[in-house]
Amino acid sequence: MARYGTGRACRYVVIHQTEGERATDLAILTGSLSVHKYVTKTGQRYHLLDDEFGAYGCGVQNPAHKTYLLGELFSLNENLATLQIEMENWGYEEFTPAQYQASASWTAHWCQRYGIPVSREFILGHNQLNKLKNDPNQAWDWERFLALVKAEITKNE
Repeated sequence: MARYGTGRACRYVVIHQTEGERATDLAILTGSLSVHKYVTKTGQRYHLLDDEFGAYGCGVQNPAHKTYLLGELFSLNENLATLQIEMENWGYEEFTPAQYQASASWTAHWCQRYGIPVSREFILGHNQLNKLKNDPNQAWDWERFLALVKAEITKNE
């Protein structure tokens, strides 16, 4: 699995969609690409990479495709500051309640553990870092998701 060293900053959460299905997604995400967490449409959860390792899921190689949203330092390699969740989705489908819940649970844990604010400035879509990406797709409901993250945090306090 692609990963790199410790000592990185955990400052942002990035939400992805795979544009595929579980069998092929897992083969890819445990090969040259990686993310920390993966959830299927049915809510099956996979822990793929420990937090202390950077994933290879949202680094933008071509400067013309970068948004520089994370500032100059982290825009050199967006993976250095991000924790990443990938969801099974062909890119045009609705996300399932199970996917929202699993992603909210993981995000709430990370927000509590690393002091990440529950806001759109720190919980991002891959499309906010890379101009060529569309994930999560337009069906993703950010208000719903952030409300679920906040509810998870309240439940855990």
